[in-house]
Amino acid sequence: MVKWEMSVRLSAGDTPRELSRHRMEKDPVRKSITIVLFVCAAWATRHAEAQISIGLVSDFQSATTEGWVSGPINPNPPTVLLNGHGPGDHALRVVGTGSFGAGGRVVTFNVLEWTGDYLSAGVTSISMDLNNVGNKTDLDIRLAVTGTGGSFSTSASALLPAGSGWTNFVFPVDVADWVPAGGFNLNATLSAVTQLRILNSPTPAFMAIVEAGDLLIDNITAQGEVCYADCDGSGTLDIFDFLCFQNSFVLGEPYACDCDPDPICDIFDFLCFQNAFVGGCP
Repeated sequence: MVKWEMSVRLSAGDTPRELSRHRMEKDPVRKSITIVLFVCAAWATRHAEAQISIGLVSDFQSATTEGWVSGPINPNPPTVLLNGHGPGDHALRVVGTGSFGAGGRVVTFNVLEWTGDYLSAGVTSISMDLNNVGNKTDLDIRLAVTGTGGSFSTSASALLPAGSGWTNFVFPVDVADWVPAGGFNLNATLSAVTQLRILNSPTPAFMAIVEAGDLLIDNITAQGEVCYADCDGSGTLDIFDFLCFQNSFVLGEPYACDCDPDPICDIFDFLCFQNAFVGGCP
């Protein structure tokens, strides 16, 4: 057993906090452990507060990766390509070298904003803009999640030929759209997702294949079923939805005027909205 001995000179007025500070200054190991624990606690707090929601978007306009990362020893981690999606429109760049070891695969993941309860949030699909800017390798892009029920991958994939140009793809992520990738309880995972991945694999998997590639990603968006009666998009049906519908009706907007089959804004559109409101949201 290793024993650390310290000599700490205290003044008569030292408080318990000052005593603790003196001890850390004299003991570098204790100081390092304290810093690590503090960082872990801060990360855990932020992670615990993260929650997926319909409308969540990663568009990289902050010029940061917005929580999309890779393994800690990757020599070429995901970066933001300024103007990568056009003038003033940034994109995430994910590169794989094709070599075995860190950085050899086209993969990125998020353990912050894109975690939480996908089922309660009502997320049914995740859309994104993709561009295979590599000139040699076709890419097969999928999503994967992991959580308390293990890991799962989407059965659907976006096949991007080399030099594909920008294309929008919508990944269905309802319960029926996932297949096991080492997982055993899909509902448990979707109720408490701890990581969402975007990866290159020709078959459903949680690990990307070792393959060279150069992928640009933008406008990752969580989508759900639209509830017509939730006019203000609050997620709750209340009097404000009626006021929202009324304003839309006064402005002659299609939302209000096209509730019933005819294109005329009249009392039947109000009755149509009322019936939708009484019917509730899924």
